[in-house]
Amino acid sequence: GWLIYTLNLEDKDKYKVGDVLDLYVKPQFNLNDQVGPYLGIDFTKSFDSKFDGTSLDNAGYLLTLRPGMNFTINDKFSLEANVPFTVAGKNAAASWGVYLGFYSVFGF
Repeated sequence: GWLIYTLNLEDKDKYKVGDVLDLYVKPQFNLNDQVGPYLGIDFTKSFDSKFDGTSLDNAGYLLTLRPGMNFTINDKFSLEANVPFTVAGKNAAASWGVYLGFYSVFGF
């Protein structure tokens, strides 16, 4: 998981994307050494945005669930797949999709 705070110092007269706080947790239950299903939960909150010169204090949030699975191929390679979809939000773009990731580890 992660906890990220993005500070936006740019301030335009009419439009401003405010600061953003993003919290992502991904608890996983390993079925065996190779397969681990999980439920990722991603919460994003924006602050102090402006639209057409009007402040949208605490403007929006987005709650996205990401059910997925990790597959360990061997000690060097693994795969990850999840299906993120928005379950709640305000003044934010809702979405759904498919995420596929391939990971490799190179030791020296």
